[in-house]
Amino acid sequence: MSELISIIIPVYNSEKYLEKCLDSVIMQTYSNIEIIIINDGSTDKSGGICELYEKQDSRIKVCHISNGGVSNARNLGIQICKGQYICFVDSDDTIKNNYIEELYRDLVFKKSDLSICGVEVKGKHAADLKSRFKEIKLNKNYIEEFLELNKSYLLYGPCNKIYKTTVIKSNHILFDVTTSYGEDLLFNFQY
Repeated sequence: MSELISIIIPVYNSEKYLEKCLDSVIMQTYSNIEIIIINDGSTDKSGGICELYEKQDSRIKVCHISNGGVSNARNLGIQICKGQYICFVDSDDTIKNNYIEELYRDLVFKKSDLSICGVEVKGKHAADLKSRFKEIKLNKNYIEEFLELNKSYLLYGPCNKIYKTTVIKSNHILFDVTTSYGEDLLFNFQY
């Protein structure tokens, strides 16, 4: 397992959660990662925390931009990433130390275009993303499975998935910056 995986983290005023998030990302068992942090105009100490982590880990690249929203931040991450695969992590999330490795291994082993895991929500603003795998093929013959994913809300966010960068970039799939609710679901449907 040597392919580069890009982890894109949009950050906006998340100083309370950011260090725990970044610690969980840099401690991944799959180490061939680039961590792209987009500081989306934070007005708290988030920008300084991002810079501190960038100085400590050469895999981290921080971009400071004017506040344009989470979709804009994620789109910038997509544009500048170099990995063959993309994972999104929100700045108030923590991930298990084998999260990236399991998503990647499942995607490669099953020769899939997308791997999805479950999400465990803890507290009001924090999500602990757990990897629990069940193979579901999505095409016209698997409508029931698609509905199962939809009912369990696993299609909605981008943060419990690993995507192939070539699928995103060759099909010009981006997050809709004009939509503030459901933009991640639209992104997943396009993907």
